[in-house]
Amino acid sequence: MVLVCTIVSTEFIDNMSPFKGNDFLRIIDEARWILSFGDNNSMLVYMDGGVEASVTYIVSDNEITLTDLSGSCTGNEAAGIYRWRLAENVLSMALVNDLCERRRYVLADTKWQRFKE
Repeated sequence: MVLVCTIVSTEFIDNMSPFKGNDFLRIIDEARWILSFGDNNSMLVYMDGGVEASVTYIVSDNEITLTDLSGSCTGNEAAGIYRWRLAENVLSMALVNDLCERRRYVLADTKWQRFKE
């Protein structure tokens, strides 16, 4: 019997992220929302220039799991799961499961335009 074990470092996973280093913009009720994906599977969510939430994320196939470290979706509502698609500079997000009403309002069934300031 042969046992094969693969160890993947978080740095390798972070480097594979299709989102790393990208910002996406969407206007919701006249407010300017930005998803800013950074290093180490981190994301900042901005509303009209102020930080709304600090988030970590894990990407697997066509799903992204978001866990808020700060903002209105921490605690029992910390994790939300969305299906994603990135095509022609547009990030589409579709709700899979999310108990946080605020995050659903911002992300569920939406399209975000990639941009650079």
